[in-house]
Amino acid sequence: MWIFHTLATCLLLVVYQALALKCGEDVNPNKSSTGFFNGPPSVLEAGKDCNVTVLLPEGNSSITVHLSLVSIAPGDRLLIYDGIQNLLASFTAETVANKVLVGFQSKMVFAFKPLAASSKSTWSARYNTEECAVSLQNSWVLSLDSPSYVNTSAERELECTYTVTSFLPTDFIAAAAFTEFSLSGNSSLDIDGAQGSPSYTGELTLFDQG
Repeated sequence: MWIFHTLATCLLLVVYQALALKCGEDVNPNKSSTGFFNGPPSVLEAGKDCNVTVLLPEGNSSITVHLSLVSIAPGDRLLIYDGIQNLLASFTAETVANKVLVGFQSKMVFAFKPLAASSKSTWSARYNTEECAVSLQNSWVLSLDSPSYVNTSAERELECTYTVTSFLPTDFIAAAAFTEFSLSGNSSLDIDGAQGSPSYTGELTLFDQG
């Protein structure tokens, strides 16, 4: 099991069966702190925005959404906002796995615009408004990115933890490799694993590091 701790940037995602949503609905109307949802809603109008919103409970400071899978059909668009105007991510005619988004506003809005009413686009997401924590399990090869968030004028301190659990046969060991790695400012990265616990801090950039 590998546990990654990052300060200032991070990411999330798992696939669950979720209740069907309707356009314009809140994902967590009772402002629950954790949960999951799938998209898009079943009833769509071609060319019209279909929004669903994750709300930030009072007293919590951020919204973390782990997109386990995003598959957008040609002609469709999925835009995700921190608040109403701060664009966090944009997906068009592509498939993306394990994307983590962090927002600091009172809501995170998923704005989907289908080309046709019977869209083939899909996504699966899990949200957490208490902490930035992502759990990934039982995968032979798994790719992860650091979390995406919008820079703000106010200083924001964020700690994200990624836990990767691998159910490998006895004679196998799990390994982690960086294809791109950059730390800036006061950011730091700590890795806890069976073979050691390296720590990285400060201004550091590495590429294709095993």
